[in-house]
Amino acid sequence: MSTPRDELASCQIGRYIYVLGGARDADPPSGLNERYDTQTDTWTQRQPMPTARRNFSAVAFEGKCYTFGGEDEQVGLDIVEIYDPEADQWTTGESMPTARMAQTTTVMDGKIYVLGGVDVESFAADYLKTLEAYDPASNSWETLGTMPTGRGYMASSVVAGKLYAIAGATNFRTPSDAVEVYDPATDSWSQLAALPVGLYYPASAVGGNKIYVTGGIGFDDQSSLKTRSETQVYDPLSDTWTIAEPLQLARNRHVSETVGRYIYVIAGATEVGHPHGTLDGVERLQVDAAFTINPGLNDAWFNPLTDGQGFLIMVFPDTGLMFVAWFTYDVERPPPDVTALLGEPGHRWLTALGPFEGDTATLDVYLTQGGVFDMAEPPAVTGDPSGTLTIVWSDCENGVLTYDIDPPGVMGEIPIKRIVADNVALCQALAEQ
Repeated sequence: MSTPRDELASCQIGRYIYVLGGARDADPPSGLNERYDTQTDTWTQRQPMPTARRNFSAVAFEGKCYTFGGEDEQVGLDIVEIYDPEADQWTTGESMPTARMAQTTTVMDGKIYVLGGVDVESFAADYLKTLEAYDPASNSWETLGTMPTGRGYMASSVVAGKLYAIAGATNFRTPSDAVEVYDPATDSWSQLAALPVGLYYPASAVGGNKIYVTGGIGFDDQSSLKTRSETQVYDPLSDTWTIAEPLQLARNRHVSETVGRYIYVIAGATEVGHPHGTLDGVERLQVDAAFTINPGLNDAWFNPLTDGQGFLIMVFPDTGLMFVAWFTYDVERPPPDVTALLGEPGHRWLTALGPFEGDTATLDVYLTQGGVFDMAEPPAVTGDPSGTLTIVWSDCENGVLTYDIDPPGVMGEIPIKRIVADNVALCQALAEQ
């Protein structure tokens, strides 16, 4: 990055990771917004945050980056600021019910969950159990079941529709090994297998349906606090922990994001106290595939979060290629004078072709124009590649599709699901071979 920072936040949208805010040692908080391109290993400056801050949280949702709370020159902000990378502009959302810093944030089932944190100026008290959910569609909040263990400076991830709260500090400089899971269906929490090494200021990311917890601050063999380099991996299916390849550089107060089969670990600090030894570097770890792409995926798929989007998917195992036809349409066709950023107004076809490996397919995207049924000249025309599309499958019925189409600079991430389950049994049998 251009400036070393820690106590920062990040959002992953398509192939890009947006790294926001934070500070360098004792410097005032920053509002920097730097975009990392995982394909070219380069950084670009983007529009800064309206509110410079540190110890806040951020998450991507439907192609935008949502940021929450934190501290500037005081503790316990309640602000919500939203970044649109297509417009390179910020807007403001409804403030959090609970002002706080050092919380963590995840997305699940169309809502953004903000949990834990610290709500007072003294770092020695009021480590929160609070869980609040933000609905971007209605710009509103609701308060949900509280965590069993109040914590700040922790990590969180979502796997298979459940929210995992991991590690953190239960009071000033006391690392926790607590792992608790929230089930939105019952609005309830359960205790899980403890973290092998208790931590605060770690980061977490999901790869292959497992949670990778990197770095942080924990005790050494002499009960002294130190910056850790472990990569601790949690398997929700077996409720067990293993240790994977460690970080090349021990760090805390950092961020991590998953893009394809890689987990990227960015910035942070090397020291426990002041000065922090602030970092500007990037490491990445390739994770094992949780699922093997096979012809059992050949089917019709859709985006469950919105109407008017469907996908036809074909896997060709002999050539190692996947083909995707992505169609979007408006339920009511717009007037003839309406123009579109992408394709025919009201009716768009994108096709994509490229290789797959393990659970991930990385495809070139082509825009197909024409071919609308009520047009006088229906033949379709396909030009040169106009972007990339990546699909990571978690199982035979669910995947996550990220896209980056330029022009016109459209990018985002959406879930996809099968329309019918006829081929699920075949897919599962082939995946186990």
